[in-house]
Amino acid sequence: MQAGFPATVVGPAAAHGAVVVYGCRVGDHVVAGSPIALVWADAGSIDAPRAARLADAGMRIGFERTFEQDVSFGVRQLVDIALRAMSPALNDPYTAVQSIQHITVVLCAAVPQRPGPRLWCDGSGTARVLLPMPGLCRPRVWPVARSSAHEPRVIGALLTMLAETRRRSSGDADHAAIQREIDLLHADAQRAILQPADLAVVTENRQQFMSPHPRP
Repeated sequence: MQAGFPATVVGPAAAHGAVVVYGCRVGDHVVAGSPIALVWADAGSIDAPRAARLADAGMRIGFERTFEQDVSFGVRQLVDIALRAMSPALNDPYTAVQSIQHITVVLCAAVPQRPGPRLWCDGSGTARVLLPMPGLCRPRVWPVARSSAHEPRVIGALLTMLAETRRRSSGDADHAAIQREIDLLHADAQRAILQPADLAVVTENRQQFMSPHPRP
């Protein structure tokens, strides 16, 4: 799915008394013939061709991912750069840290947008379109954490990324979720870092980021 245009579906869906719930997100791979949305009418039934037109109108399917709306595509490429940098053939923590810093900028910009499912309503307030949206941290950057848990500089960059993301998030649930990621990252570092002095630096950073207002 290259792009989604759910707002354009609200009017036609309201006119038919229908609700459209998409089952895929921008950036998801869609196999031909697979269901992409669930469509039903407020009262009675809606025929299959009309339901298909409603669903198709709210998305664009193409052969390759694009940067038009697919923020996770860019993040995925930065993650790939970091993974290659930390491969045994290269072992380049500096490039990995740079990639993580760029990811941090993207995530910090995305947090105020409240990633997650989005609901569009008609003029009367009736829900008409639901589109799932990608979340933030774990699925996209965790491969870097797994491959780089032995490298204090990379772990430090990941801890900073999580702390900056938490700084811009709101709500206890968001803070708790990000804190859990910080704890998991530290646990991986404890298992992988052999030099006690290096682990002590990582632990100190974690303690700093456990504060509600971590130091810059």
